[in-house]
Amino acid sequence: MNFTTSPIKCDPVPFWRWIMKNELELYLHIPFCVRKCAYCDFLSSPENGETIENYVEALIREIKAYQALSLNDIVVTIFLGGGTPSVLEGNQMERIFEALHEVFEIAEDAEILSDCRAEKILTPHVGELARLLHTTIAECQREPAGSAGRAAEKYQACCVRKDSVTVTAEEGREQYYINTSGSSALATAGSGDVLAGITGAFAAKRQCEKNEKKISLAKTAALAAYAHGKAGEAAEEKSSASYVTASEIIRGLQSI
Repeated sequence: MNFTTSPIKCDPVPFWRWIMKNELELYLHIPFCVRKCAYCDFLSSPENGETIENYVEALIREIKAYQALSLNDIVVTIFLGGGTPSVLEGNQMERIFEALHEVFEIAEDAEILSDCRAEKILTPHVGELARLLHTTIAECQREPAGSAGRAAEKYQACCVRKDSVTVTAEEGREQYYINTSGSSALATAGSGDVLAGITGAFAAKRQCEKNEKKISLAKTAALAAYAHGKAGEAAEEKSSASYVTASEIIRGLQSI
């Protein structure tokens, strides 16, 4: 019996390419910010509603242009950056991700990262503040309000300068808040962490308020510093300044 064989046609693409997926890490450039920072070298500009919408449409078209090239890829990371992607409207972000899912296979555990427009609150003590401003502790102590204001401007944030006299300053404002509560009990270890927690809680509550009821970030931080000081006073009444712990300051909040 004679057997005849035909030549085997081999696909030029190695067989393992059909088994193993190429892991992709996607970067989507969103070149819009609330404002352009002096130190930023990225291609970005202040937000503009019509320009942003046109850009989103162009970005979606470019994503869909990769349809035929992504058959053997799986996306493990998506990073949105370059500007402040959180300036996009929710429906614009949704359309971008719908296009990504339409074109690419996205891993179930894919990492999705984004630069965000976030308000910042710094809570340095005078030693930390001196390092942030590249100056001396003595200089920061001589100018409580001035040093807090310079840090707020330099880091584009609200600055709560912790010391025996706590001063709160906000970028772009010449108004300062000088705290009148507190005692030496707040010099205990962990007290600054308690202040950070109180400040975070106050700031989170502020975000839930309607715009007409929302107070400034600096006033929010100043109120947190005041509450922290009153909690320290309450803790000292039940113990003494030398023996107050951070946990007792937290419990002192119940007395406010």
